[in-house]
Amino acid sequence: MRIPLGEDEKIFKYYRIDDICRILPNGDVRPTIKFTPYNNTNDPWEGAVKIKGLTQKEDLKPFFIENKEKIIGLAQEHGNYHRQVIEAFYNTIHFVHDDLLDKIQHDYIHFFQEELKNAQARFGIFSASTKPLNIQMWAWYAKGHSGFVVEFDKDHKFFNQHDKLNPNTGIFYKVNYGMNIPEDYLKDFLEQSEKVYFSKHKLWEHENEIRMVMHLNTNGLNENGIVDIPTDCISKIIFGINVHKSTIIQLNKQMKLRDDFNHVTFWQTYKSDAYGELQMKPIDRV
Repeated sequence: MRIPLGEDEKIFKYYRIDDICRILPNGDVRPTIKFTPYNNTNDPWEGAVKIKGLTQKEDLKPFFIENKEKIIGLAQEHGNYHRQVIEAFYNTIHFVHDDLLDKIQHDYIHFFQEELKNAQARFGIFSASTKPLNIQMWAWYAKGHSGFVVEFDKDHKFFNQHDKLNPNTGIFYKVNYGMNIPEDYLKDFLEQSEKVYFSKHKLWEHENEIRMVMHLNTNGLNENGIVDIPTDCISKIIFGINVHKSTIIQLNKQMKLRDDFNHVTFWQTYKSDAYGELQMKPIDRV
């Protein structure tokens, strides 16, 4: 199930201070963000699924018939012998015993698993959070509170690139957290592919992750997932508690040279009276 952001929820991305040049670049260079390729994220189980079968047993024969060309094509990729075997199988499919169908299913299911991995490699993830004051994320992603958080405008058209062909891409959705790797029949994964795109272990739940998935090498993304964004995508920069005042002053001077950043507000976190809680306050950019 794809869960969109709530009306009052916003997009926050944690960065190390070294990344400030990507968000607040010099001259007339546009800011950039990165859609991390699936095989290069910080979660070894990213996109992992368990395929327990192609479909339910009573639907197996119709599934093979409906996907004949695809299955033959996949068999061809694994050699001419495999293609000949699967074509012979199709020539007699209406007379094949259920036990043999089940065996064929298990012999060839790895083709689909490989195809899934190849498909995932063509997509990138832009991960963010709905919480800008998470002390664990400040410690890790913002290098010990010495980095910054960017609030992006969730209503901006860049973050609302609806794709009718792939409804999982082009817009932010919430991550679903669970204790187990998503497990289902391949047929159901194809019909409910959000399980592949938006599932993570509950150990990550504190991040309150939201993510936007995009196809690499399209819509301005290069093969590494880097893309220019309009400056009006950026609403707010929140500096960590350990960012020195002189750094903020220098960045403020730099941004005053660019009219397209006049709308961006600067903030900084500070320790609240409550133990373990952060607050933030605006910084005067005059």
